[in-house]
Amino acid sequence: MCYEALRNGDATEKPLGAIVRAELRDALTTGLAAALIVASVLFSGSTELASLVPLALAALGLGAVLHQSLLVAGVAVQARRNGRGTRRLTDRDSDCSPLSRAL
Repeated sequence: MCYEALRNGDATEKPLGAIVRAELRDALTTGLAAALIVASVLFSGSTELASLVPLALAALGLGAVLHQSLLVAGVAVQARRNGRGTRRLTDRDSDCSPLSRAL
């Protein structure tokens, strides 16, 4: 859902936290796919269950984190392209500040 928003440019209209929360289910699905791949490869190599489970859980977490990281990076790049990634205007930067009026 949120990757579609990246493609059409709507991703920068929502807060980043809302985007990450909306994508959580898909991120966990990606992590589950990674865990299944790791478990099947390790199981075919006759790895012990004591080491298979922690490695599969690590793959689950890593897959979910990688999914969310790519989403956040995509939103950051899009915000930067749209000009929303610049620093905010402060009183020191505006033409209405007392210092700029004195100069």
